[in-house]
Amino acid sequence: MSTQKYPSFADYQSALQHPEMAFSSNFLKLGSVESDLWGFPRVRSGGFALTYKVDINEMTWAARCFHRGVRDRAIRYAQICQAIEKYQLPFFVPTRYIQHGITVHGKQFPISVLEWVEGESLESYIFHHLESQKDLITIGQKFRQVCRLMEEKELAHGDLSHRNILVKSDEIVLIDYDGMFVPALTGRKSSELGNTHFQHPERSNSFFNCRMDRFSSIVIYLAIMALASDPALWNRFQSGGEGLLFQKSDFLDPGKSRLLLALENNPGVSRYISQFRQICTSSIESVPSLEELIEGTSVKPVKISSLFDSRKKQKVEIPVIFAESLDEIYKKEGEIVTVVGRIIEIFHGHTINGEDHIFLNFGDWQEDCFTVVLWGSVLDDINRMDISVDSWIGRWVSINGLISVRKRRPQIQAEALTDITILPSQENANLLLNSYTNSKWSQIEKKKVEKESAEKGSNQVIQNHEAPKINLIDMFHYSEQKNVDSLLNQLYSSNRFNNINK
Repeated sequence: MSTQKYPSFADYQSALQHPEMAFSSNFLKLGSVESDLWGFPRVRSGGFALTYKVDINEMTWAARCFHRGVRDRAIRYAQICQAIEKYQLPFFVPTRYIQHGITVHGKQFPISVLEWVEGESLESYIFHHLESQKDLITIGQKFRQVCRLMEEKELAHGDLSHRNILVKSDEIVLIDYDGMFVPALTGRKSSELGNTHFQHPERSNSFFNCRMDRFSSIVIYLAIMALASDPALWNRFQSGGEGLLFQKSDFLDPGKSRLLLALENNPGVSRYISQFRQICTSSIESVPSLEELIEGTSVKPVKISSLFDSRKKQKVEIPVIFAESLDEIYKKEGEIVTVVGRIIEIFHGHTINGEDHIFLNFGDWQEDCFTVVLWGSVLDDINRMDISVDSWIGRWVSINGLISVRKRRPQIQAEALTDITILPSQENANLLLNSYTNSKWSQIEKKKVEKESAEKGSNQVIQNHEAPKINLIDMFHYSEQKNVDSLLNQLYSSNRFNNINK
């Protein structure tokens, strides 16, 4: 891994308030970075990068700013970009890696640039089409075709998940290519392990080849087709995690998986479940392609001891944090986490520009407390579905998203309604908190929740009331940021990116 220290989330947020000074490309300097509810640069996060939407004239671009170092990233991206250009597969977006793309605090750092894809995540697409079996079957078949073409070209994404697959005009687009395998990278190790809720228990850095997407593609296909046959599975199993129906525990102990037990009677996928259990308990080397699974290829079993060792080493990458543990939340600024807690207050308001929003506060807003911000497309979904957000007061919830901090108030701005899960009870909250066993403070948080339960009663729900409407500036204030030094213009060339290179 690279020893270079990369800018923090706050560093990038400060720099990109002035794109004309931060970007090295004269073309990108002309851009306007999309703003969030507070007027700061709006950011989406991937595994290795913070992604910003940049509007330039009538074009929209994604600028991905890296916050984690990979020693041979430039070499990897050169080969990845060449492969994408060579094969011209419709589900890949032409990308350019820029070694000296942005300057932060006087130092230059790489970025990647690609055309912005205006679509919704696969998770969001499924949520919006749960009542249409035809739509889900169609998108499942299109995903199957994507996997077939990648197998033919000996390509692998490396982190296939419901967040890295977008649906645009009913067509699939893959994003985030940091961990991608192309034939020219044969012999190297993987730079990431992907979302563990989509990965085989034996997945490791040494398993870096064109077969590394096989397990995740099977998981995604089974989830889509199962939901097409039984949409009720969504409410039963899509709860408070980073998976698509499946969770890591389903792969570690498939014989006791409640989900797999339910899928045994699902007409859309029942014929695959026995073999999938074998796949989970077999070597990653023997995982069949999605096509082979559908065609009924068998899997050779391996010794349990070998798989047990790999299970012990597997780590959960998405931290799960109790909402009242503010010190731990502050440490995760700029990272994707799951926060679990009880909603204490709900405020409705609007910005100085008239943008409607809702705050879900997990404490007293006049003091420092964790907050979930609902606005934009999330609020549109809430209004379209006639959801009574005020009824959430007193409920236990989990929220997945990127942590940002405004005036010592940590928050997550929800990107999709599916990021929020209303948990049935405090017991479910405890289970979710305890799932993050890799944390030294998990037991402390458990005691906090248990203490709160003893004081308030585990079944107590705060009495609902008319949520007040306030102005955004009553809670948060804009702050002036220092300018960033001008940069040199050093960019790669490409026919499709001629304007960026000027």
